[in-house]
Amino acid sequence: SEEPVRRGDKVVVKADFEVNGRLFGQSSIRKGARGTVEAMVDRGGAIMSFQGYMGKFHVSESQLAYLQVESKKTAPTSRMARWRTKVATWLWSHWQLTF
Repeated sequence: SEEPVRRGDKVVVKADFEVNGRLFGQSSIRKGARGTVEAMVDRGGAIMSFQGYMGKFHVSESQLAYLQVESKKTAPTSRMARWRTKVATWLWSHWQLTF
């Protein structure tokens, strides 16, 4: 069972990703390239900070500052899985990244 949700609690969502298309139009980053994304998420669902790495390429947290992660009350999965899914979905729609 999940721990009680307490305001101010934070979790880290971390996952590897693979580039499926163009990344910000950077020709040096090719399809199939891999990297890691890590987001600090509070239990209210907001992204508190974000870091993305792919070799020497770094993604600043300001590029995801407005992302809000919505929980799905009917989903049978854990909150962490829902957060990871929402982050992955956002990254796919904006960067063509998949996890």
